[in-house]
Amino acid sequence: MSVSAPRVTVRSTLPWPLRALLGFLAAALAAAAGVAVYGSRVVSHTSETAVLLYDGPLMAVNHVRSAQLRFLQARETLEKMLLVGSVSTADIEEFESATTEFSSDMQIVRERMPKAGTETPIELASALAADWFQASMNRIKIPKGGLIEIPMNEVLTTKSVEVTKALDLAVDLGGGKVAVRLPEFLRPGE
Repeated sequence: MSVSAPRVTVRSTLPWPLRALLGFLAAALAAAAGVAVYGSRVVSHTSETAVLLYDGPLMAVNHVRSAQLRFLQARETLEKMLLVGSVSTADIEEFESATTEFSSDMQIVRERMPKAGTETPIELASALAADWFQASMNRIKIPKGGLIEIPMNEVLTTKSVEVTKALDLAVDLGGGKVAVRLPEFLRPGE
């Protein structure tokens, strides 16, 4: 003999059109939640891409341009001092200020640009500029220990042209790095 439990049937008191409407609303809510999650991921990915592009090479190129301006200011100040034939404290301070700002901009460029295994145009421009700044300072303000030789105007001009060319190359190559760092889905032709 077997004992069975009474059979209980649960029936909804809601009419079928209302149940269908609730089912449709639940499906619509699930679809809306899915679209919201997908949209959040797209916005997040877009934000990461914008930061990657803006903070890296584009900022480096902006700071190389700023360094070019600082270098030209220092060069103009030096040429003014050499043409006039006298050096004032204000001129030296202006020259040193432009030099300091140049170095600061180039440091930011080094931090923002992707690292390469070889010497980059940025490092070359920095080294050439440091040599030019030192030679220029030796010309306008003789160090306490003295000098073996005073740099000639032609040497300073040649060195400044080399720095200018290296900075131009750094800008050209820095701008080219933008396309290299694009995420795969944004790269042209792929």
